[in-house]
Amino acid sequence: MPKASFVDFGIFSAHPTVLDPVQRRIASLMAMFHLLSIPIAPAALYVTNYTRQGQVPMNAKWVVIIIICAIFNYTLARSRWYQIAFYAQVIAAFCVCYWTALHVPARQSLHFLVVLLPTLMAAHLMSNRELIIVSVASMIGLSVLYLQIPQEAQRLLLGSSFSLIPLLMLILLIRHHHSWVERVRRQKLASEYARFQSLMEAAYDTTLTLENGVISQLDRGAIMLFERPYQHLKGMSINELLTIADLYSPNFGETAIMRPNGKIGYALFAVEPLSEKETFIALRDVTKERLETAHQLQLDRMTQTATLASGIAHEFNTPLMVVMNQLRKLQHQLADQKQELVLLNSAQEGLQQLTEIIKDLKWFIQPATTYCESPGKVIENTVRLASHRIRHQSEIIIEHPEEKTLEISDNQLSQLLLNL
Repeated sequence: MPKASFVDFGIFSAHPTVLDPVQRRIASLMAMFHLLSIPIAPAALYVTNYTRQGQVPMNAKWVVIIIICAIFNYTLARSRWYQIAFYAQVIAAFCVCYWTALHVPARQSLHFLVVLLPTLMAAHLMSNRELIIVSVASMIGLSVLYLQIPQEAQRLLLGSSFSLIPLLMLILLIRHHHSWVERVRRQKLASEYARFQSLMEAAYDTTLTLENGVISQLDRGAIMLFERPYQHLKGMSINELLTIADLYSPNFGETAIMRPNGKIGYALFAVEPLSEKETFIALRDVTKERLETAHQLQLDRMTQTATLASGIAHEFNTPLMVVMNQLRKLQHQLADQKQELVLLNSAQEGLQQLTEIIKDLKWFIQPATTYCESPGKVIENTVRLASHRIRHQSEIIIEHPEEKTLEISDNQLSQLLLNL
């Protein structure tokens, strides 16, 4: 979290309608300046008592006027019309310097203030065109001052003018250079942004520009991704379409997309903030890849299950054969004992059924063939596999048609029948 600066205090904060951070800071600094300049007027009145009499005529009336102007400018700087405080401050600086130079024309430093003070303030607070207007007005004011002061002070003013002209030109040149540097910086940023946007458009399906979380710019890819018309998407909040936790710092990830038909899609996103208000988002539809991945995981799980079933069937088959052989021997030994023989025959039939089930299971999970040469056998095996699910509900009668080779594997035909 950024640290709060001195200008963030409530008595210096800008009006809520001033949203631009640079303008808010300028308004706050102007409010600070005017509030802190209130005690300057009484201090100036006190200092005049220690200067030569008659140099700067100042009394309590001027102190009150200056305090009222400072409070007025402070109020303006805190309002939505804060920019008027800029102009009022520049005009006040010119008038005070002009009035002082008119009453003390022999002070060369006051001649400089008539031009330099309003020009320097305009150089920091106003545009280039306004700066030029203030500079020209200050030089005109200096010319008018030259006509109003005594002749003995005009030479001093003339000497001041020869020094002020190069200083004024230097201020204008420096300000012009700063403007040029800022313009080049903005052009470079715009070029880098255009390059970044082209890279994102190449790597992703669509790009969006948000303003305060609302879609302000979109392309044709967004219409296809969200399956909504252009008129519905523009001006729509991004939170109504997908969920991104942070829109104001660079990040990327995967998110779900809500489509009008109720289906959910998936998209990769990349977020790049452009300013405090604007955000650039690139999106790529990965719904198909996500479904294919889930399908592949299901196939892998089925393969693992088949491998496990094959191992279990093999392990069951060996002890089963041993038990059946032992029962077969007992049947020969107990051929004259009918009651025991019935029990052995029943156990033998149960084990035989278990053998058939394991045999069918091994057949079902064996590697698939390209063609099915014996559909009837596949049908019989499949019915036996499913008999535990259907024998209590229905009866299936199998009629063997003419055997024909089918262009389908045994496993695929069996899976089809099981699904039915």
